[in-house]
Amino acid sequence: MNQSFKGNYAPFIFIDLALLLSGFWITYTSFKDSSIIDFPFHTASLPLALGMAYMIFTFSDSYKNWERKSVKDFMYSVVFSMAFLGFFISLGIVFTSWFTFGISYLIVSISLQTLLLLLVRVLAWSFIRKRSVKRIWLIGDDDSKIHHYLEQNENWYRICGSSQTLDEDVLRKYGKDTDTLLISSGFSAKEKVEMVQLATKYGKEVLVVPELYELGIQGAETYQMEDLVVFSIQPFHIHPIQQLLKRGMDVIGSIGLILLTSPLLILLAWLIPLTSPGPALYKQQRLGMKGKPFWIYKFRSMVADAENKTGPVLATVRDPRITPVGSFIRATRIDELPQLFNVLKGEMSLIGPRPEREYFVKQFNKQFPDYHHRLEVKPGITGLAQVHAKYTTSAEDKLRFDLAYVKNYSLLADWKILISTLKVVFHREQAQGVDVKETVKSVGKKRAIH
Repeated sequence: MNQSFKGNYAPFIFIDLALLLSGFWITYTSFKDSSIIDFPFHTASLPLALGMAYMIFTFSDSYKNWERKSVKDFMYSVVFSMAFLGFFISLGIVFTSWFTFGISYLIVSISLQTLLLLLVRVLAWSFIRKRSVKRIWLIGDDDSKIHHYLEQNENWYRICGSSQTLDEDVLRKYGKDTDTLLISSGFSAKEKVEMVQLATKYGKEVLVVPELYELGIQGAETYQMEDLVVFSIQPFHIHPIQQLLKRGMDVIGSIGLILLTSPLLILLAWLIPLTSPGPALYKQQRLGMKGKPFWIYKFRSMVADAENKTGPVLATVRDPRITPVGSFIRATRIDELPQLFNVLKGEMSLIGPRPEREYFVKQFNKQFPDYHHRLEVKPGITGLAQVHAKYTTSAEDKLRFDLAYVKNYSLLADWKILISTLKVVFHREQAQGVDVKETVKSVGKKRAIH
């Protein structure tokens, strides 16, 4: 693997800013004597526009983890980032004197810049992918899910082989043809330490699927107590000051989104009962912060009284209970819009772990001793698990995302998740239900182990 491309693609910001400048210049020189677009245009506005573009590109993680992204992700990232840039500059034109762009000039230049960015990003992605393929060696029994992920990841990773464990014989025999060792979950802490030590001895990168308790070590500070070095591991919580700022963002954001989506709210309130007998909204009891129950609101996406016969069950792929309109609103996540009122009431946050029913929480608490940590924060309409996982992702893997969110909380992280949520709306596979076959396999495997 060519290590020069690994992990950090920040230098591309200079290419992006150059393309933005080119778009502004080409539009100006092409139309300055035309009546098609309105002027004035002054270069004094450019630094502010470019600074705003830098912030938006950074928030959308445009320069991180290209190895995990498909060409579709790249295109979504560019289109959404430029849409946000155009939106904020438009607000600046209308309500301030910071920008001296005409609206039609802005529309033409943003469109041109988007095309330039798409072209260059796709070419760069194709070039780098051919030279940055990681050769992966899998270690452990639970590699079927990892196998599937790696094979679906746009050929960024190539599986060289696998073994039940790691020893010097494996590294001597296969090490020269391997870049990275991926250790699955299920190994004891002692076994992981030994394998990591051995891998680093041979100069190999190691990827480790963390146990849930290991997420608590993230961000731990190092202290010196006399002649003893210790880690200070803080509990899973959000600092009170951060909670206050987060609440302010929730109130402002929920009010703004309710006003913005009010035509859609009214349309769905009329359309859902028209196409499927029953009310447009339904409420369901979920557990919130500290396990406090509350009533969550959603647009109804299933037939009325869907669980009367089955009891509490998770939605499945091609679930027959889902209505035609329900299929669309679930895929686009707009069935969650009424929860903006839960946010306004203080029962939920815009960003956080998804709230679960008590029935499932009890099950998960038995299966995962660390599950209760996700109740230390308010549940959210969207969250890290909703952005990076799918409905088909296992409860344990979603819990890893939720605990990582709580442990590494920041307002900046919330903004990034909000922006990423808009991209997820267009990934229908992330809104599908649980795959029954995979769930049965997973449960059967858990029982066999325990």
